[in-house]
Amino acid sequence: MTEFHVGIIFGLISAVTFVVLGLWSREIQHREGPWRFLFYVNAAAALMAVTSWLFHTPDFSWPLMRAVLMAGVPAVLGLFFMGLAVRYADVSHVGPVMGSKALVATLLAVAFGFEPVGPELWAASGMLLVALFLVSGNRQVLRRPWVVVDRGLVLGLLMCTFASLADLITRREMHDHNLAIWDFVSMSWFVRGSVATVVLVAVCKARGLRVLPRRASTLWVTGPVVVAHGVCIVTAFRLLDSAVLANVLSSLRGVFSVLAVVLLGLWNIGRKEHLTRGIIVARVIGSLLIVAAVYLALSGRI
Repeated sequence: MTEFHVGIIFGLISAVTFVVLGLWSREIQHREGPWRFLFYVNAAAALMAVTSWLFHTPDFSWPLMRAVLMAGVPAVLGLFFMGLAVRYADVSHVGPVMGSKALVATLLAVAFGFEPVGPELWAASGMLLVALFLVSGNRQVLRRPWVVVDRGLVLGLLMCTFASLADLITRREMHDHNLAIWDFVSMSWFVRGSVATVVLVAVCKARGLRVLPRRASTLWVTGPVVVAHGVCIVTAFRLLDSAVLANVLSSLRGVFSVLAVVLLGLWNIGRKEHLTRGIIVARVIGSLLIVAAVYLALSGRI
């Protein structure tokens, strides 16, 4: 098994970790709001990163620090806009918009010369835009697609743009400077967590707001969930040597999200959806398109 095949596995696992991260992020949003969400997500992961340095000290080199800073700014902005989208916009409208991330990453990769993109990746990214739109399974959106043109559209596109920039910069810097995966991930969360802690704790103290979360699980669950997704997706970038391909593989989250909704409904967790025949057909077609897009992206590579 080559590094490329291992990268495919991590890309597929990142689709699962993305679904878990999305569900948990929504829970924190409802508990704490967008500002504390941004703080806890970064601070919890930073605590895990610092703890790991007791056993493995990262290489504190300038290329590593530069890569962390360059990728960190758009990554934090992407998280921030995702939080705003989930908090203030209709989630059923935001989901289909966020499905454009693979296509946005492809456009940015070509526009700024981050990495070469073949016709199969262009085709796969375009298919995913349609597929994830169908998988959203919202009757109103499926019947009247123009209803997504609201603030959720703007916030979702901003999230996709900044998150894609972070992905592309990460892939390029790791390739150019042969950076170790855990060194990059742990240092990234340490820097982001430190900045978030200083800024948000100061704001909370100045306004007399609560700093600590209402529930301890907000920290001890958030850290592992965030770090697990970070490790999986960064490993996929490194081993596949393509942020665009990694995003295409991660799009299988659309299929896993549908499965998660079904399982949670069977277990009486969360709200149950009223599934009509039209929604079921749309989700099945969308799921098949996602699988076809992933196969197309990998065609000729394995």
